Amino acid sequence: METTQTKTRSWKWMKFEQVEWNPIQKLAHENFIRHKLEQTETSQSVIEEVLENEKKGSTWISVSPGHPEYQVKIYEDGMTLHDWPDMFHLSIKRVDKKPIKDWRDLQAIKNALVGPENEGVELFPAEDRLVDNANQYHLFVLKDNFQRFPFGFFEGRQTSEAGEINIFTGNQINQRPFRKEEKVSQ
Repeated sequence: METTQTKTRSWKWMKFEQVEWNPIQKLAHENFIRHKLEQTETSQSVIEEVLENEKKGSTWISVSPGHPEYQVKIYEDGMTLHDWPDMFHLSIKRVDKKPIKDWRDLQAIKNALVGPENEGVELFPAEDRLVDNANQYHLFVLKDNFQRFPFGFFEGRQTSEAGEINIFTGNQINQRPFRKEEKVSQ
């Protein structure tokens, strides 16, 4: 009897298992993508390129009880130009198709599937590059965990609980409380 070992990745409470599609599922998925693209009058060469790219990615499903279920497709090619560093492209959606409203979940997904010290960004593109077809989110994560983006905060890790006072403004912080499993010492 042949068995396959399930591949898993996790970070704190966020746990994922890799999805292994059988040949019938792969064909059905390919046909679904082809059909959707043909409806938009996409050229055959672009359709073939998209389908080829789909084969290169790995699919992961979150298995964290009590939390939303996420599906993440990881592409080795982060869709970057030749003079940019190598990146992973994470295509993220909730299995129930609802919007993702929690930044901490996206951070945990990035940490679990790529690494806690890899930096990633979500791009808000120019309108002529906009792709907005579903409640799906895209993170572009540097492959080199020592590399940093030349923008952002450089002061180090800072987290806050709901109700704390912001030391810079003196205002009360409006932040959802940490889940028990998210709480970490600073």
